[in-house]
Amino acid sequence: MNGAAQWGYCPVTGKNVSVASAFQVNFINGQKLYVADAAAAAAYRAAPQAFWLSPHESPLPMPDGMRGLPDFRGKAFQCPRSGENITVDMKTPRVVHRHGQSVYFCCFGCVTAFWMDPTSLIANVTAPTAR
Repeated sequence: MNGAAQWGYCPVTGKNVSVASAFQVNFINGQKLYVADAAAAAAYRAAPQAFWLSPHESPLPMPDGMRGLPDFRGKAFQCPRSGENITVDMKTPRVVHRHGQSVYFCCFGCVTAFWMDPTSLIANVTAPTAR
């Protein structure tokens, strides 16, 4: 993975997080959001919509705002709702979160379902493993 795929910003706190060592909010079918700590994970699980990028907020400066961080272009995922295989590219439907992370979907129907009931697609939270 390229360097931009190794880190991002917590959608709750805005802190820099490492993909390898951050708390993870896990979605059904394997996608993850990387968060700063257990409190951030709990806040996200309680109210995911509060951490989505709103129409009145700016994305990250370019080029990170175009690709997102972590940069998962070319990575294979499964849609958290349908389970369909997807490969992330610039056209992949997504819900962009504050500070640049995204959850990717196979179609806009699944995006709409996530908007309506996001907590139904959250599987669990994983704490970082000790190294």
